[in-house]
Amino acid sequence: VRVWDIETKGLTVDNDEIIGNLLLRTGDKEFPVRLGSQIANGTTESFKSSAYFPVREALLKDGTISDGAFTKDYTFRSISEAASVVAGHGMNGLNCWKAAD
Repeated sequence: VRVWDIETKGLTVDNDEIIGNLLLRTGDKEFPVRLGSQIANGTTESFKSSAYFPVREALLKDGTISDGAFTKDYTFRSISEAASVVAGHGMNGLNCWKAAD
C-alpha cells in the first residue's frame, strides 16, 4: 500500500496540461477528485469495454460531470479508477498522478 501526505496531485494527459486534481491523504482508501477538475474530451475505443467506462457514463448522466468538468467533489474507490475516468482511457493511477506545483 502506498502512503501519501496530504497534498493535491494533478493528472496530465496528452499535452501535459493538468486536467484533474486529486486530494490524497495519508492512509486514504478513497480518492476524491476535486470540483472543477476537467476530464478529457471523449474516450478511447478500448476504454468502452473497461469497468471504468460505466462509471464515467453515470457521472455524465447524473450531472456530477458537466461541460467537461466535475460539478462537485467525487470520491472514487481507487486511484486508477479516478485517473481512468478523468483521462478517458485506462491508466495506472500510481504512475500518472503528479504533485501539483
